[in-house]
Amino acid sequence: MGSCTVRGVRFQVYAGDHQGAVTPHVHACFPDGDIVIEIYNDNTVELSSSHKNPVDPGVKKPQVKRALKIAGAEIDALLALWNESRIR
Repeated sequence: MGSCTVRGVRFQVYAGDHQGAVTPHVHACFPDGDIVIEIYNDNTVELSSSHKNPVDPGVKKPQVKRALKIAGAEIDALLALWNESRIR
């Protein structure tokens, strides 16, 4: 498990959560829930299409937009977090 906080948003990778996952993904964590964000080879990010519910019900739309914007700007750091958690 690894995490980092970027511009006030905590991004988390859960140990074992990535097993079998084709696309790297991180969880943007807020007090009311998580958002699952996938990171693609073309340096873009999107809400996860492989998770049944990529946005927890308590998360507000502005939080989703903010998390996606930050993730898009910090792809290298988030991929490093993903890769680090896979090694453990």
